[in-house]
Amino acid sequence: MEKQVMLRDGQMETTRVEKVDWSKELQIFYQADINKPALRGAYEAIGSPVNGAQEYRRKGIIENIVDQLRVSGDGTSSGTIEATLTQDNPLFFSRKFLALSYQNGLLKTYRVRGVQKLVLFDTLRYSATVTVLP
Repeated sequence: MEKQVMLRDGQMETTRVEKVDWSKELQIFYQADINKPALRGAYEAIGSPVNGAQEYRRKGIIENIVDQLRVSGDGTSSGTIEATLTQDNPLFFSRKFLALSYQNGLLKTYRVRGVQKLVLFDTLRYSATVTVLP
């Protein structure tokens, strides 16, 4: 895989990773699972599916879960998944934007970008873009 990461100074760094632990690499996407039993009824579909895309939004004020999820594609061979996750409390704020695309049933690319702010510390912005190489 090829990974492009934005460093603290805003510079982009690109590296190739030969051996990948996918369970660790994709761990952040497990956070975007809205099918957990504890979240049953916490989301609503926004409108009707358009061109194979469906959006879901959380209902009411439920803390520390996915704000919005968009799933598009045919569901099996190609498509995209996008999510926004937010955590906000008096000591900590975090917002993550996740996007994953697959083609022919295989992971093609994913992106993660976000911002974190802890009380008394500077704001940290980050981003990573990964392309799975054949």
